[in-house]
Amino acid sequence: SMKAQRRAAAEYIHKNAVSRDVSSRVMIHFAHLRSIENQSEKEANILAKLPTQLQFDLLYDVRGQVLISNHFMRIINAGYPRILREICHTASHHLYALKWEAVYDKGDPCIKSYYIMSGKMMYAHGEGSWDGDSAHPETDPPGQELHRGATLAEAAVW
Repeated sequence: SMKAQRRAAAEYIHKNAVSRDVSSRVMIHFAHLRSIENQSEKEANILAKLPTQLQFDLLYDVRGQVLISNHFMRIINAGYPRILREICHTASHHLYALKWEAVYDKGDPCIKSYYIMSGKMMYAHGEGSWDGDSAHPETDPPGQELHRGATLAEAAVW
């Protein structure tokens, strides 16, 4: 259960003398994790009750408009709309990132594209833009603010 996981995390933090800053971020993550898991379960339960083609259509309506904000996906949709429905159903998944969580970092391989569905994300690049040690839940990360429809991917995909 989530309660047992939080308790285990708290014990681990205490036993290993984890800093107050990091322990605070871990516990905030566990608090958000419950609502994230609930959202994912709700979507899975709804989809499980639908025939496959209706699942494709539903996820296209939910995710497709954000995906086609990307030029490459817009071209796919214009010529082959069923392929974009397949992508929405099979290859796109929700990733819930928390404040100050690094989705990409310098030197990471780019094996996925990310599309912002809701909320906001901060994009920072260059020397000194990101300092994970200064991450704190009450402060905003540095960088340019990105919103629904923005794409994070290898530059060749933009």
